[in-house]
Amino acid sequence: MSNYAGVSVDNFGNVGGAGKLTINANSLQLSDKSSIGASSISSKEGNITIQADNLQMRHQSQITTNASGTGNGGNINIDANTNINLENSDITANIAKEIMPYFTDILMTQATVTFGIFIISAQTTT
Repeated sequence: MSNYAGVSVDNFGNVGGAGKLTINANSLQLSDKSSIGASSISSKEGNITIQADNLQMRHQSQITTNASGTGNGGNINIDANTNINLENSDITANIAKEIMPYFTDILMTQATVTFGIFIISAQTTT
């Protein structure tokens, strides 16, 4: 994916869930502000799972989850069998303070991680 391309699952109401975004690929490349995202305001869903031999993120690309309201999803699971390469890109799981004590997780399993300029964070927002 490149040039602002994106894929996401979202829930902004009280009915249904945001769903689960699962990507299975030999190689996944995000570049030039591309994004993968999940947002949940009122459900237990909104998780992202990526299984790929190689994951490359370049030039301000993002993998992001946001959980707020009564939502408690927002986990990111990345299983890259060979490489995860991050260059000036973010992997972020956000959870609003009002829904504590729920937590978001970022789990990465891989052989090698290479970093350029990057941010990986799980955080509480107000």
